[in-house]
Amino acid sequence: PRALDLFCCAGGVSKGLADAGFEVWGVDVRPQPEYVHPGRFVQGDALNPPFDLRQFDFIWASPPCQAYSAASRPQRIAGASYPDLVAATRAMLDESGVPHCIENVPGAPIRPDLVLDGTMFPGVRVLRVRWFELGGFWCLAPVSRKRRGIIVSGEYLTSSGLTKGPSSSLRKA
Repeated sequence: PRALDLFCCAGGVSKGLADAGFEVWGVDVRPQPEYVHPGRFVQGDALNPPFDLRQFDFIWASPPCQAYSAASRPQRIAGASYPDLVAATRAMLDESGVPHCIENVPGAPIRPDLVLDGTMFPGVRVLRVRWFELGGFWCLAPVSRKRRGIIVSGEYLTSSGLTKGPSSSLRKA
């Protein structure tokens, strides 16, 4: 099966899709020299990809989250503005008829059909909640695990965006 990863950045989702058995193509507007699948990355506009979307069996889209992320709230209050690409992404994907998933942060204008965080998976001690809007399919969520420990002591990590440099950073809270 073929999958398309829109707004792919360095390709973390692409790697997961490949590990699940997909032949993956990533699209991002910026060059991604560290993309995890060399030769399958296409630099271009994710809202106008250079493909017929119907060539793919599944499409993943992670539009930029800064317009609604808690981490970028101080910058928005200070006057920064960020593009809100969710509605245009949803319209494009719905029109394609291809099963798809839109991933973003809590508070983004998507249906939280599935809500996950790192602690729901054995051995992952990262508190990073994400919402997933599913189109053309459904799935069951993993069982939520009771968290033991606290962030302040370093037992868990949290993730938040940066205003400069890499798009995200993992740091101890």
